[in-house]
Amino acid sequence: MVKKQKQYRFKSIFTLATLQFSGHFLEYFVQNSDKVVAFYLLSRLGNDKNFIEIYEKGKLVKKIYLFSPKNLLLRYFFLYIQYIWMLFTFFSPKEEFFFVNFNPFFFMGSSIVRLFRKVEYVYWIGDYWVMDSWIIKMYRSAIFFYHKRIPYTLYLTNRINKVMNKGTIRSDNRKKTVMWGVDSSIYTYGMHEKNTITLCFIGVLVETQGFELLLSVVKQSPNIRLKIIGKGSLVLVNKINDILKKDMLDTKVYFPNRFLYGNELKDIVNTCDIGIALYTVDRNNVTYFADPAKIKQYAEFGLPVIMTNVSEIASYISKYRAGIVVNSNRTSVQKAIVDIKKNYNLYKKGVQAFNNHFNYQSYYASAFSFMRKRL
Repeated sequence: MVKKQKQYRFKSIFTLATLQFSGHFLEYFVQNSDKVVAFYLLSRLGNDKNFIEIYEKGKLVKKIYLFSPKNLLLRYFFLYIQYIWMLFTFFSPKEEFFFVNFNPFFFMGSSIVRLFRKVEYVYWIGDYWVMDSWIIKMYRSAIFFYHKRIPYTLYLTNRINKVMNKGTIRSDNRKKTVMWGVDSSIYTYGMHEKNTITLCFIGVLVETQGFELLLSVVKQSPNIRLKIIGKGSLVLVNKINDILKKDMLDTKVYFPNRFLYGNELKDIVNTCDIGIALYTVDRNNVTYFADPAKIKQYAEFGLPVIMTNVSEIASYISKYRAGIVVNSNRTSVQKAIVDIKKNYNLYKKGVQAFNNHFNYQSYYASAFSFMRKRL
């Protein structure tokens, strides 16, 4: 049973947004705010343009598409110009509002902006990368720089919290861990076929997600199917397609090489039985510090989860018995699939308990309580 929290209305919110899963924080603000301006930043892998959505009293009143060049430098130049334009177009000089931001790039010039707009910044740090390339080092320096200067800082995991504060802060409203929420009302029941298990992978395809291991499990198990929903680099996509062709897995693996959203995604996932995420277990893997969106998506759709023990969310999967945390080998994964198949209803109950804990309405009502001072 979901624990109910009293909902509070916020006046004005400006936030970054994405079409990919992001914990329903935008839905939360739209449902509980007088005005929300959402700045959607889309992946450069596709042809979609960035855009703005403006909500008033929970209703979408305007949508504006933006110029979105593919060149990285040009893209960021126009993103910043568009960000400044939004601040001065959709918010009046006397209007108090929060800017919920994940990217330190948009904090540049914040002191000057505050001279003209009554904005309170919230830095929700969702990524922390330990790699040593010069661009990652610059990004990491920007994270620490603005973390010291932005009055409200949130962390997507305790691991990021610990790195940023040299120890986890749990009670200070200005610095706290806020993970992704889930919509516990989106839920499916029962296995789809008695003799076949369909695995589901959702997300951006990268090398550290164990595709060779995953495809070897599908190859060695005649009753297992797989649906890969996402896209990645041409090199990795070709690698996956080569394996599918070599091992004659085309009839067992659905791989459209594209992202799906909304009802199209839901329709595909509703044909699956288990969500899978075989991340490389390594502190250098960006997932080590993350709250991986795909795990919350699987649970939200009612799928028990099989994952490796790389991120903090694995402990919640084990705690609620919403799935099984496995080792990075075929035997461990196959055993987990068999166990979930034999005890499917038990794991489905675990998924519901997991979802109740992270239900976005009650979870965010507590997490964003510090913003009530400007009701």
